[in-house]
Formats: sequence, structure tokens, C-alpha cells
Amino acid sequence: ARDTEFNTWYDDIDIPDVLEVPSFKRARRAVTVEAFGFPSIQAKEGDGNYVALYDIETTDIDTSIIDLYVAARKMSTLGRLTDVLRVVEANYYRRLTSYEFVNPEDTVVYYYIEKILCCNDAESKQNYELWYQNQYLPALENVDGLLSVNFYELYRIMEVLSLEPEEIPHHLVVYEIDGS
Repeated sequence: ARDTEFNTWYDDIDIPDVLEVPSFKRARRAVTVEAFGFPSIQAKEGDGNYVALYDIETTDIDTSIIDLYVAARKMSTLGRLTDVLRVVEANYYRRLTSYEFVNPEDTVVYYYIEKILCCNDAESKQNYELWYQNQYLPALENVDGLLSVNFYELYRIMEVLSLEPEEIPHHLVVYEIDGS
């Protein structure tokens, strides 16, 4: 009901504040939509409608996480938080592989986010990651409209309201797709 207020706050206040935190380099936001050719996402009660992705460049991710929490406390003290935001999941992932394809200027970008829950042991996790990086992702090079694919592994769970801890995806894949 308060989407305009939420989006204005997120774009004009929250993202600029977060990008002031050392090591936070890029922010991307998306809203859940049905896209032609992709399965409809059936959100459960309490799931969020938006996703925010932040790129962090650091040699010490734990310090970056602490820096963000310190900044959030400062934002709260300065009255820069809002009651229209309810975080239902916050996780940190480490990028394993990045594929960049053709990225024409003035492209409308859609994000397709694939959450992967797999791998009961270290050996099967390693085998899966090797297959994904060495066979599956390179095979995507000729897919029309695919701008980039980033493959991540779970690093740390920070906040989860919509899932049980054992349901947190072990891997995350972010596809950037030309929506022009």
C-alpha cells in the first residue's frame, strides 16, 4: 500500500547510505514480476516483493558486515530508517564465478534469481560447484539476451523470517537479462 514511499526511501536514502560504507560498491534492486517464459513465482504469506543485491569488494568480509551494522545504527539514530521496510531474509554470498556477456548500452535489465538448495556433504558440494562452473555456466554463452551470470555460495546467514535455517539456499545464481 505504501510502495511509492518505500521506493523513494530506498532509492534516495537507504542505497546512498549503504554505499557510503567502505567496501560496498554497487546496489541493485528488483521487484518480483511474472516474466514471459519463466515460471510464475508463488510467494508465500510474508515473503517480500523486492530484492536488493549489494556488491562488496573486500579482503575481510566480516569487517564489512560489522561496518554495515554500525552504519545501520547510525542511520537509525539520525532517523533515516523507515517503518515500511520489513527484511524477510538477509544473507551474504561469496561469488565463485562471473560470466559477462554482451551488455549493450541503454539496456533494460531484468534479474532472474535462482536459489539452489543442494549438497549434503563437502564432496557432493564440490562436485556440484565444479559442474556448474565448468559445464553449465559456459553453455549459457549463446543464450540470446543473457547479459551476465554470477554464481555464489552461501557465506553467512544474517536474518531469516521466511525460511527455516536448513532451507537457506547453499548457492545463488543471478542472471542479468536484456529486457529491452
